[in-house]
Amino acid sequence: MRAYVGGSGVASKIEWSAAVPLLGLLLWGGCAEVTKRGPERTVPSAKNGPDDADAIAFFYPEHRYPPFVVALADTFCESLPEGNDPWRRARVRSSFGSCFFSGFTMPNGTMTGGGVGGVEGFKAGQDYRRAHPDQVPAIMTAFGYQHVEIEGVWTVGFERSAFKPQGRKGEQWWLGDVGDTVSDIPEDFRMPDDGVAIFVDGYLSDKGQYGHLDAYPRELLAQRIHRVEPIDHKSRPTPGSQLR
Repeated sequence: MRAYVGGSGVASKIEWSAAVPLLGLLLWGGCAEVTKRGPERTVPSAKNGPDDADAIAFFYPEHRYPPFVVALADTFCESLPEGNDPWRRARVRSSFGSCFFSGFTMPNGTMTGGGVGGVEGFKAGQDYRRAHPDQVPAIMTAFGYQHVEIEGVWTVGFERSAFKPQGRKGEQWWLGDVGDTVSDIPEDFRMPDDGVAIFVDGYLSDKGQYGHLDAYPRELLAQRIHRVEPIDHKSRPTPGSQLR
């Protein structure tokens, strides 16, 4: 089971427990994946008060999230005591939208901490995934991820899950999953130091900052993982890289 450790807005983190049956490693990613595309931006302050248009616009999610997610966020905002305050409303909507995506890709995960918008968004994402399991392609596309089928080498370790795509010299992406991912890699497999060649059917993010310490320019969320070369079960174990 994965656990989401809530935070404030774009600084939030997701923890993948080492007990995950499929991947079985310790990984870190961002709750606000979709807010990290492109150059890093500094969060503006409401220098002219809570109605500062530039500051509010930074948090408004219409250009980042599907319309129905924004509508769900608005409905939730209306239930809050300060739901009509433009500044608070904008922040709650943004947090709701980003964490909706995290909940959608973690249908069996849990969340600890976080603001009210993020907590509610995470739950809404999980509920939507359970009610509409056939909508994975549509939701991933709506959040800016493109479907890909690609081969490469996967290496793992402590807070590391790196995928080097074949034919893209010098590139290295963070490899995660969309939840309920299928893999033919044995549960007792220990990853060799130089990794393993795999085929991934999944969804690739836009350029941005992903993975542990935001060190990866793209994120590949796997729906299916298939090894493309024989696995040597006698490979020397690497600390922190065991697949369970």
